[in-house]
This record gives sequence, C-alpha cells and structure tokens, in this order.
Amino acid sequence: MELGELKVFMMVAAERSFSRAAAKLYRTQPAVSQAVRRLEDQLGERLFDRTTKHATLTDAGAVLLREGTRLLRLAEETTAAVRRQSERGRSILRIAGSEVAAHVVLPAISEFLRQREGIGVEFHAVAETDVVAEVTGGTFEIGVVMQERVPGQLQQVRVPVQASGFSAIVPRSHRLASRQSVAISELGQERIIVLIDRELSDRLAAALAAASAQPASEIGMPGIDSLKRAVDMGLGVGIVPSSVASSAGTLVAVPLACTSFLTAVTMVCRRNECLSGIVACFIDVVRRGQPPTVAFGVATNVRRTAARI
Repeated sequence: MELGELKVFMMVAAERSFSRAAAKLYRTQPAVSQAVRRLEDQLGERLFDRTTKHATLTDAGAVLLREGTRLLRLAEETTAAVRRQSERGRSILRIAGSEVAAHVVLPAISEFLRQREGIGVEFHAVAETDVVAEVTGGTFEIGVVMQERVPGQLQQVRVPVQASGFSAIVPRSHRLASRQSVAISELGQERIIVLIDRELSDRLAAALAAASAQPASEIGMPGIDSLKRAVDMGLGVGIVPSSVASSAGTLVAVPLACTSFLTAVTMVCRRNECLSGIVACFIDVVRRGQPPTVAFGVATNVRRTAARI
C-alpha cells in the first residue's frame, strides 16, 4: 500500500467528495479517482459507494479510515524520528522539481553552498503536477515549477531565466547532425524520443502543431540519460529543452529554431509561518542572483529535513 494513495483516500473520506479532495490536494479529479481505484485494486475491496451523491464509505472503507489514520500517524512519527537523527550536526534543504528545473537552479545552489558551509542540499525529481502538493504537504522545503500561477497560500518567487527552447539530440551520423539549427517542421516523419513530463509534452505538442509537423511516433523516457541511450541505440531523435542538451561522444545537440518556451520558473515554499534560516538564505540567494518578480505573503517556516548533494 502506497502512503500517497492512502493520503488521497483519507482526504476524499474527510471531504466526502472527489472534486473537493482534488482541490485540497491540488490535483485533478481524475488523478484522485485513479489513486483511490489503485488502492481498491490492491485491497480487493470497494472503499466508496459510488451510487450515492456523496463519497460515502463502504464498511471496508470505514475500517481503512480507522486503521489508516493510525498508520499515517506512525509514518509521520517514524519520519520525524529519522529526520531528528539525521539533522544532528548538520542542516539540510530539500528541493523538488523536474530535471529542467534542476538545471535552472543549479547556479543558485552553487552560490548557496558557497555561502553556507556544512549545509546539504538534495534535489528530488518530482513531476510538475505534483510539486505544489508536495511542498504544501511539507515533504519539501522548496519547489520549482514552470507554471506561473500557483495556489495563493504558497509564497512564490518568479525567477527569470535565459530564454530556452528545444534541441534535437541525434547521432553524429544523422542527416541533421551537421546543421547549426533545424526547423521543427523537419522532424515530420521522424520517430521522436521525449522526456515524460506533462508540462514539457504540452509545450512541445504546441510547437509541433504550430509548425504543422507530425512525427511518425513518440517514445517517452524518464530522464536525460535514458533518452540519450535510446538515441544512441538508433530508436529516434531526442527532443529536450536546450538547457539540458549537450553534445558528447557519439551524440550531437542541434537547436530547434523558433521554439522558445521557457523564460522564467516559479520557486514556491510554504508561508504563514517564519522562514527557517536555510530556506530564507536560499530565497535571498535566488533574489540577488536574478532579480525576480516576487509575490510575497507572510514568510514561511519550512522544517529541516535530511539531505545531501
């Protein structure tokens, strides 16, 4: 049983509504319904009576609600105990975001570590759609997303970045390898290999549609390394944000002309509490590094967690 799915079930039970639970969790209603359905499949029991207007618990659901409350409390106590032990003698900062976001904030992380010796940093790869919920729930201190608007209860700092578009990654023997740049329309009939990221997929699809380009087929990969490996094996042309593209070994990165899509990212953290020292320091480094547009509420206090870079 996944604790994340259990937490979704608990929220639906508390709200007696899939839509209200989705709003509280900052997820889509289909995503919430799927999480509950996976839990039901794992347990082999229906947890909600879907014939009623409200999300009414079945007998099995009532048992899970009672025991799940105890399980989540135990998980929280266990996590807190581990973190207290890991925090002895060192401070830490945990950041969540996509691989593209990691490349954007690396300069800020470098400057932050230079200023604050003895502090660890850990950047977790988290899907764009889940970052806000994870930060809101306190799993991470900082989140980095490409979207401009985030829920109002989060403190947010809009960070300008150097305009970035997409690049094609191809073998050196490929017909496009010697080009300085490539029109996205030239990818028509090519099999393309992309990162599995909804935000990136939507923006790439929009760029392809604008150019009336229709790839032969598409392969999704979880990260840059696996994508490059697939390209090296001759499975297709890799398409990645230019910020993470590079030529190395047998592969060449070629910019796709007129595909600029990323000019800023949004850094989020919790508010309505006092900022911990390390989070406040990191935000200050980001502000001074690239003067951003800031939407501040009351500053936040994000608890320390074990991390390492």
